[in-house]
Amino acid sequence: MHMADALLSPATGLVMWAAAGSALAVASRVVKARADDALVPLMGILGAFVFAAQMINFSIPGTGSSGHLGGGLLLAMLLGPHAALVVISSVLTVQALFFADGGLLATPQHIDQSFLSPGQRLDVLVDLREANEEQAVTLASLAFDP
Repeated sequence: MHMADALLSPATGLVMWAAAGSALAVASRVVKARADDALVPLMGILGAFVFAAQMINFSIPGTGSSGHLGGGLLLAMLLGPHAALVVISSVLTVQALFFADGGLLATPQHIDQSFLSPGQRLDVLVDLREANEEQAVTLASLAFDP
């Protein structure tokens, strides 16, 4: 998921910053409108956990690369997709600025990818939990629904 700045042109980086900024603005408005007193502390605690968990890398044998936990799905399951976007954006920005994990041009691409895929997988999880053996299951992407 993380890439160096050299892999993206400045034009692509600016487009991704605009897309990520727009998605983050919408998500922030939804979270603010929700106005749940328990949500903000939970966002802070889960953000710290995901940050720490994502800093633990493991090598992938035979590839010369490494991987780490992707906390976006956990955040989406526990906080909902909009609050998860706010938290994962903060985590990825701190990783990029202070730990050189990714770059500033690549950070919005990480934010967009982190938001869309957990939102889609969250819907699959909910659909399968409510299904039984005799029931047909419909999989749909509802990443932007509250």
